[in-house]
Amino acid sequence: MTEQVHDSMSGVGSASEAACGSEVAGYGPSQSRAPGPWRRTVVHALCATLPASEKVPGVDPKRCAEFLRRFSREAPRLPRLALHVAVLVFQGSPPLTGAGWRPALWLTPEALARHSEKLASHPLYHLRQVSLMLKTMAGLVWGADPAVRAALFMEPYADDPSHWRER
Repeated sequence: MTEQVHDSMSGVGSASEAACGSEVAGYGPSQSRAPGPWRRTVVHALCATLPASEKVPGVDPKRCAEFLRRFSREAPRLPRLALHVAVLVFQGSPPLTGAGWRPALWLTPEALARHSEKLASHPLYHLRQVSLMLKTMAGLVWGADPAVRAALFMEPYADDPSHWRER
């Protein structure tokens, strides 16, 4: 089954790989649980929102997929709905930011970076809120990444004990 998901997404893998690293499109049969097409789209949007810089790595796609699995299990419905609506708007709004007429998933890395940047400073408040929602979710993944914390000279977080959850 994971092989079929990988094959069905190969047409959009080039933009995803460039924006988020090869790991996004690299989920293959060796992975225990590969993300489905929608989860890969969410990972793509979150990776595009917080890309790597010269000194600090960006959002790690594998950690992002793990976070999304946990988030979908543990978060209330409203934040999950807000995330999914934000991803839909992000994917469909490149014409509004001048990044092209294709969905964000199919943009070149340069156009994707331009789209993400212009969405965050768009004159329409609701589009800026989409960017804020995506940056908030991506920031949760990014800030807990040991590689990011090491680049910022901070100690890594301990593993989440997850004993306080009541579900």
